[in-house]
Amino acid sequence: MAQQRSPDRRLVYLHCSSIFSGANAQIRRPKKITQLLQKHKGAIKILTKEFSLPAVAAVAKELLEEGIFESLPRAKLRYPELFQPSETQEAERAASEVEVIRIEAKAIQDVVLTSDNEGGYESPNLEQGEPKTKPDGASDDEATTGDNIQTHTVGQWQVQTLNPDYPWD
Repeated sequence: MAQQRSPDRRLVYLHCSSIFSGANAQIRRPKKITQLLQKHKGAIKILTKEFSLPAVAAVAKELLEEGIFESLPRAKLRYPELFQPSETQEAERAASEVEVIRIEAKAIQDVVLTSDNEGGYESPNLEQGEPKTKPDGASDDEATTGDNIQTHTVGQWQVQTLNPDYPWD
C-alpha cells in the first residue's frame, strides 16, 4: 500500500516529464494535476506503488510551479546527475570520434593520392610554415593560387584550401 511520505523530486521528474510536457507544463491547479496523473497512472505505476497519488501530485505541483517540466535547461541545472552520460555512452562516443577521425584521414589521403595520380597538386603541407615578412620586417598575409588549390599565408600559418574559381566540372 502507498505510504504518505513524499517521493524524491528527481523520481517525480523522471516519471512525469512526459506527462507534463507541452501545454500540460502550464498546469498549476492541484485538481487538474491529480486528474492528469490519474489519466496516466500506467506511466507512474512505480511511484504509486510506494507513494500515494496526492503525494506524487504535490511534488509534481512544486516542479510545475518552478518551471522544471517546461524548461530542459532548468531541469539540467536542478538535476545535472540525471543528464550525465553513462560510462557505456561515453565509451561509445569516444569510439565513434576515433572512427570519424580515421574516416576523415582516409578520405583526405584518398583525395591527395587521386590528385597526385591525375597530375594535380602535390600533397598539401599543413605543417607550420615560416612567417612571411616584408623587406621592412613587417608580417603580411599572402595568398598564392595554383590550378585547384589556394595557399594562404596568415601570419606564420600556411593554410591550403580548394580554389573556388577552378572549373571543377
